[in-house]
Amino acid sequence: MNRLARIAAIALIASSASKAAFGQADVINSPNSIISPRGGNNTVVNVSPTEQDPRRSVAIHASCFATNLPIRAPAHSVVRIIPANPTFFSDVHEGMQIFVNNSDEESQVPDKNTMNELTRQRPRQVFAWKCEISNHGTSNAVNVAIDLSFWFGNTQSPDMSPAMFKAMIGSVDLGKSVDFYIVNDCPRTVFGSLPDTVRVRTAASENWFEATLFRDFSSPVEQIFALFPGSKNWLGDAQCGT
Repeated sequence: MNRLARIAAIALIASSASKAAFGQADVINSPNSIISPRGGNNTVVNVSPTEQDPRRSVAIHASCFATNLPIRAPAHSVVRIIPANPTFFSDVHEGMQIFVNNSDEESQVPDKNTMNELTRQRPRQVFAWKCEISNHGTSNAVNVAIDLSFWFGNTQSPDMSPAMFKAMIGSVDLGKSVDFYIVNDCPRTVFGSLPDTVRVRTAASENWFEATLFRDFSSPVEQIFALFPGSKNWLGDAQCGT
């Protein structure tokens, strides 16, 4: 199986895995109806224009692309990072690493000394994936969570059983975006995948609900990201393990 076919197979598996991981939740069907799995059966529930469901006001879009390290941190900003580390996933399950720059000057992640070491060891493999999560709906999203799938192994035979990690994005206001980075600081190749759906809460909704995660669809494998083996466990949050 060539590399493109392997990545396409991972994308198909990722789509099924992400749906299973989210469990059952109401899904938008049309402007005036939803499909509800309550009671074990999919039931179409009509909603009149005067009873608009809050989930119709949210349209979350994800765009992920490769970017060179280091990550620039402007003055008084935060950098959100997910380490593609199986030990970290096993210990934490969800969340994000937060790097805070409280100074009046720009900083970088990793720092200059670590960056010089990484560049010296593997100059063409020092990059991360940046994901921009934006809200194109009509109301603010108070909480956004995305279940990401990861496969750890080599490029010839990646492990087809994904490790799941819930990226807790936080709030995404109308017309705004929130960025996070996926970094591999462990000595194994990593494949990752975005799901088809996202969990959201709004001010009008007390409970989490599931909605479509919109993407660019610029290519058949656009939802897949790959990271080369890292040469240094520089994030230091968890050992890489075996």
